[in-house]
Amino acid sequence: MKKEIDKIISALILISFCVIWIIRLAVAGNITPEAQTGISIAMNVMLILTYFVLLYNAWGAFDSVIFKIIFLVIALFLVLCVVATWIPAISEFLKIPMIGF
Repeated sequence: MKKEIDKIISALILISFCVIWIIRLAVAGNITPEAQTGISIAMNVMLILTYFVLLYNAWGAFDSVIFKIIFLVIALFLVLCVVATWIPAISEFLKIPMIGF
C-alpha cells in the first residue's frame, strides 16, 4: 500500500508541474505581473511538495535514525530556501540564494 500511495503522489505532482508549465508557456507573451506572481507561487508550492515526497522516499530507504535526521535537515533547508524568497526579511538577513523557477 505504501508504494501505491507514493506512486500516486509522485504522479500527481508531476502532472501538476506539467500543467503549470503549460500555462506558463501558453501565456508567456501576455502575462500580467499578478499572473506571474501566481504562477511563481504555484511553482514554489510544487517544489516544496516535491521536496517532501523526496524526503518521504529517503526516509523509508534507511532504518538508521542518523540518516533520517540528515535527510530531514536537508529537506527543511531546501524548503527554507524556497520560503525565504517569499519573506524579504529572511532573504536579506540570511542571503539565501533563490531556489526555484
